[in-house]
Amino acid sequence: MFPKNSVVTDSSACGIFGVITFSCLSFWGEIGKRGILDQKLIRKLVHINIGLVFLLCWPLFSSGIQGALFASLVTGLNIIRMLLLGLGVYHDEGTIKSMTRHGDRRELLKGPLYYVLRRLGTERLPYNRNKSFAGSIGMATAGFLASVGYMYYFASFGYIEASGGMILRFAVISIASALVESLPISTDIDDNLTVSLTSALVGFLLF
Repeated sequence: MFPKNSVVTDSSACGIFGVITFSCLSFWGEIGKRGILDQKLIRKLVHINIGLVFLLCWPLFSSGIQGALFASLVTGLNIIRMLLLGLGVYHDEGTIKSMTRHGDRRELLKGPLYYVLRRLGTERLPYNRNKSFAGSIGMATAGFLASVGYMYYFASFGYIEASGGMILRFAVISIASALVESLPISTDIDDNLTVSLTSALVGFLLF
């Protein structure tokens, strides 16, 4: 935005990103407070929405460490906000209803850093009755399509070069993450953590 002054560019980008992020959070908070949608559904939509907003705003920041640090400020502030809510330092009914499964503020302490798709459908996996075929397929498909979409998005800015090979690697990462998410260990530990680690590890090996 301001090519001659990267600090001004990143500060402006941070402001824009912050306004969009907290506007989205406020919107979903109102939806949760009014009970318009199911609480668990709202929680998933919040995770999807905020993750996509972060990626959409990324090109606004300058390249390099400085841009990355500025980009992390809004996310960092939101994490602190979730921790304060979870600890009961202050109360925000809308945020709690839109970010938790059961309306318990302590759920926020389990990790506001991760987005994950959980159970969908009714037909359960034979090796994990807490997961379904529809949920696993939906997770792999959504992750793959989002990855491809953002590949072309970032390619339009010249950050990467879109290719068929990259699309294939995205498919492998999406399938691997969905498989790990479906395993019983992901239920016992936390699939937010296992899916994130799997995506990072497989991505590191493939790229």
